Amino acid sequence: MSTLLQLTNYAREECDASGNGDLTTLVGVTGESSRFKNWIIRSWEEIQEMQADWKWMRAAFSFVTTANDGTYTSAQAGISSRFGRWDRTYCTVYLTASGTADQAELEWVDYEEFRSSCLTQPISDSRPTHFSIGDANELLLWPVPDSALYTIKGDYFKSPQILSADTDEPELPEQHRVIAYSAMKKYARFSASPEIYADASEKERMILSQFRAKYLPAFQMGGPLV
Repeated sequence: MSTLLQLTNYAREECDASGNGDLTTLVGVTGESSRFKNWIIRSWEEIQEMQADWKWMRAAFSFVTTANDGTYTSAQAGISSRFGRWDRTYCTVYLTASGTADQAELEWVDYEEFRSSCLTQPISDSRPTHFSIGDANELLLWPVPDSALYTIKGDYFKSPQILSADTDEPELPEQHRVIAYSAMKKYARFSASPEIYADASEKERMILSQFRAKYLPAFQMGGPLV
């Protein structure tokens, strides 16, 4: 694992910009050291935003429904921080009193279809069978839960982690130096150093290629056209 301070020092060293040696803290740094710090911070954000469904950014949620309520914000679903978006590929329901032996998957319905086919029907309270996501990024259930208590489980994707303190560690499972390579490209553009840019780009490309194979969902063929 690498910290923000360690990644900053690594990038500075690789770019031969370390001056009098490694920084002992990033608090109050100025000039070139401040630029390297900010390049690391921004590079990590960009890597997280590069794909919408990195596996390391997925997390689970679970909550118990409220009677006669089919709309839930992320906070109501028990997600306290860094909520990015719901995972549309997985959501389940079970009668809380019965436990997971009663668990079944909810069927995803695109919001436009959900609005026209579900929300226009007379309100019918019973066990939810479908879910969607509204325009305000809320989780929608249909039918609306009745007076029985149901547990809804699923996944969501976190918003990007922002590094700030010396000891902050990226949530990336491995090969943290890819962040430094991305920062080195920013330094190379700033300082007009094509050799550093080419070297950092190749190293970054190789690691990101491995990440896409390892940390993205497997490609699935669509069904036959009819």
